[in-house]
Amino acid sequence: MIPGFLWFLWMWQDWRNGVDYDIYAQRIDANGVGLWTADGIAVSTQTNDQQGQRIVADGAGGAIIAWGDYRTGVDYDIYAQRVDASGTTLWGVEKNVVSTTGYQWTIEMTPDGAQGAILVWSDSRNGSADDIYAQRLDANGNAMWSYNGIPVVSTADYQSNHKTVGDGFGGVFVVWLDGRGADYDIYAQRVDNNGAVLWAADGLAVRTGQSEDSDMPSVVADGAGGIVVAWQDLRTAGWADIYAQRVDGIGTPLWEANGRQMSAESDDEVDSRLAAGDPGSVFVSWYDFRNQPGTDIYAQMIDVHLGNWGDVAGQIASVADVTADQGGKVLVKWDASRIDVFGDESVTHYSVWRAVDGASAAALSPGMRLVDPSDIHADFSGRAWRVQATAAGSYYWEW
Repeated sequence: MIPGFLWFLWMWQDWRNGVDYDIYAQRIDANGVGLWTADGIAVSTQTNDQQGQRIVADGAGGAIIAWGDYRTGVDYDIYAQRVDASGTTLWGVEKNVVSTTGYQWTIEMTPDGAQGAILVWSDSRNGSADDIYAQRLDANGNAMWSYNGIPVVSTADYQSNHKTVGDGFGGVFVVWLDGRGADYDIYAQRVDNNGAVLWAADGLAVRTGQSEDSDMPSVVADGAGGIVVAWQDLRTAGWADIYAQRVDGIGTPLWEANGRQMSAESDDEVDSRLAAGDPGSVFVSWYDFRNQPGTDIYAQMIDVHLGNWGDVAGQIASVADVTADQGGKVLVKWDASRIDVFGDESVTHYSVWRAVDGASAAALSPGMRLVDPSDIHADFSGRAWRVQATAAGSYYWEW
């Protein structure tokens, strides 16, 4: 779905000419009605196959589409096109993102926040092993980084299964499966909007040296300038389990070395996916074989700050009026967090908030500090309030 609009833009590879695959697209409104030419508009109908397509919103009601293209009949290169909300292609001739020796394939894409996009792909220009390269296209389809892209990782052996997410500043985080060691591990890199890599050369090790392979990484922004990475991991008893790691914006892993286990059931848990939740949480889901012969889908919420599963907040047990004070006070009782246990000082304090309406918040605000919940520490004092934005509007809370 194109964010901010009640319509969808679909694209697909199409065999309608009976000779090779082309790329088509269609805009569909909220009622399921196609808004462009019946059966879609042609994005690319060049000779030979166009496939492996990806799409991102351009931030202006349209989208940018990229694909692997075999038009030369020699190897696959990367091409891209921008389409506006009316179904008009904006870049005229498709933009050749990369055209060099070897295959360029397996595209991932993220918007750059300026009506352009960052493309990341597997690349065999350096020999038989795949590396990972990237390019940023501006709103007009112009390449903003080095010709034929910049190397995200170009070390020995295979790098594959890469995933991307924007960093919120016009750059991109990239995670991938890496074969440079004795086993397949997980690495990550941050690239800024100018195409400069910001972390260790050839990537930051997220998971290494566990004597068994990992696979299928996924990534999501953590809402605080960094990322959460999840993957399937064979380190325990031969079963694939799900592990995760949080990395901050400067490339520091924040949980224990080689990740925190998200699932430890018998049989395999594989092919994890991540999604952002409310501020301070993400969700991870996976295929699960614990109830064989069937395959199920399980999910877990992760507290981003501490890396714990589920909601670790203390839960309100009761709220009762304090008698004979003319409605001035209430008595609040709550159950402790499940991680607030003797010997574990990760919980240092609890914060209690009450909801206030917009008019009350406006009246309170001149004498109160506007804060984020993370600003409240054990020694915090004074008066404070915060705003919680939701799809239904803003809610106001007094500390």
